[in-house]
Amino acid sequence: MKNRLNLAAAALLALSAFSVAAPEVKLPAEIKARYDVLVPAINKGDYKTFQSFFAPTFVNVDPAGKSVKRADFLKEAGGMIKSIQKGDLKEKTFGFKAHGKTISVDFDLAGQITTAAGVFNFHEVGTDTWAKSKAGWLLVKTVDKTFTFAPVKK
Repeated sequence: MKNRLNLAAAALLALSAFSVAAPEVKLPAEIKARYDVLVPAINKGDYKTFQSFFAPTFVNVDPAGKSVKRADFLKEAGGMIKSIQKGDLKEKTFGFKAHGKTISVDFDLAGQITTAAGVFNFHEVGTDTWAKSKAGWLLVKTVDKTFTFAPVKK
């Protein structure tokens, strides 16, 4: 039994090391361009730009499986975005799949943000689904596998 637990622990460590070391993928240019605007908008606390990325039908699914529609998501996330004085978030993308007029992107967004309340560590891992519309590429769904937002301990 002890050997099985050791093997299971070793396998988990190997898998976690593989996922951390996974190379970033080259996204389609239109999607990369969207992230190249979205992440800096978050880092600047630019809510107006941030909210413009989400389709009217957008749904966010948190790690527990709870779904939140666009309006409620923007109320929750908007408060945080509006409070950012300085951000140092970096996004890595690890895979994507094209499905006609939609593209799903596996991402890891991590770093620190500074607000009037202090400095926080932020980490989100999930899958964004983008859809092409008359307004360009918009987010229609984000499914989070990990989402943490915690004060930096001094």
